[in-house]
Amino acid sequence: MAKFALPYNRQRWSEMKKNDEPTEFEFLEETLKKDKETIQTVCWNLLQQFIGEGSPSIHDFEIDSAYFTDKYHSKGQIDVEFVVHIYFGCDDMDSDWDRNDTIFFELNPETKEIVCNIIEPEQRSTFEEF
Repeated sequence: MAKFALPYNRQRWSEMKKNDEPTEFEFLEETLKKDKETIQTVCWNLLQQFIGEGSPSIHDFEIDSAYFTDKYHSKGQIDVEFVVHIYFGCDDMDSDWDRNDTIFFELNPETKEIVCNIIEPEQRSTFEEF
């Protein structure tokens, strides 16, 4: 499981509410995509489950949906879609996989952070098949 924190601006949510009726998706998307460093942090953490398989990288990162899962608007999930590109240098081969993952999050108003968790899919063991 990858756990990481991203900064967020609670005041920005209030400002957005005054001027418009933003959706949770718009707020979270703006927070995640507000700068290059934030998106790099998200992609780096998504990439961790592929380390050890050639030279992996993430392309075409998109947020499919984002919403709060509790009535206090403090917890939720973000569904993302991306392409994992893996280059196998010794074999001079490339491989691409379309991926969908869910990032679970909790807003921490004291530290002004979005604490994110990415639960890695359980790896199958060939030992268990026999």
